This record gives sequence, structure tokens and C-alpha cells, in this order.
Amino acid sequence: MFGSILYNLRTTVVNAGASANAGRIAAEEVTLRLESRLDYLELACAGLWELLKQRHGYSDEELVAAIQAVDARDGTSDGKIGRASRTCPNCQRKLLTRDSPKCSWCGADLPSNLF
Repeated sequence: MFGSILYNLRTTVVNAGASANAGRIAAEEVTLRLESRLDYLELACAGLWELLKQRHGYSDEELVAAIQAVDARDGTSDGKIGRASRTCPNCQRKLLTRDSPKCSWCGADLPSNLF
């Protein structure tokens, strides 16, 4: 009896360790994918900025001013894209998504400039 309790306890501990290890591996995989995506986006932005500077003569100061203006659009200059809630112009209810061309509440078509 005592042997089976000890065996079950060991099996539970081993399984818990394997589960924790699987979770760590999954988190590392997600992190690597995000880092790869971030690297790609950083390269894309740098390439686009080089083109704009070379072909159109924009300055670094103009870029900084544009970034600050975009940052402030949501009412808070915090270095993040705002997720300010919008309301439907038809029913005045808070929109549930930024991606839908229609209000989730009343079904009204949303103007494209709302987002």
C-alpha cells in the first residue's frame, strides 16, 4: 500500500515537472516568434525611413514630430498606439471591435474615417 502511494506521488511529481517543462518550451517558442516578428518590423521601418529620407528629404526631427503626433491622438503621450473606444454614430453605443465595417449593436454601416 505504502509503495503504491509513493509510486503515485512520484508519477504526479514527474508529470507536473514535464507539464511545467512543456509550458516553458511553449513560452520560449512564442517569444522567439515575437522576437522574429519584431526584428522584421524594425527592419521594415528602418528601410522605409531610409527611402523617405533619400527620396523625399524628410529629416529625423520631422519623423520624431510625426511619431509624437500619432502617439498623442488618443489623448495620452505614452509611446503606445491608442485603443481609444469609439461609439457608433447611429446608436451611440461603444463599438466592440475596431475591424468591423458594421456596428455590432445596431448593424449600421460605420464610416471608414471612424478608425
